Amino acid sequence: MLHLRVIAAPDQSAAVADLLSAEPGVTHLAVIPGAARQPAGDLILCDVVRESADHVLQGL
Repeated sequence: MLHLRVIAAPDQSAAVADLLSAEPGVTHLAVIPGAARQPAGDLILCDVVRESADHVLQGL
């Protein structure tokens, strides 16, 4: 299992969350708006099963 942490610009976070939620190998998806300060952005956390890691990273 890979723990993924993404800081996304506020205008990109919905697209990132949609991409991650569409992947069957992604679990424990959490989006925390405004959590990042420098640069400002949204914190997106999830767990990715090993078999899906390459596909998820290519999508991002």
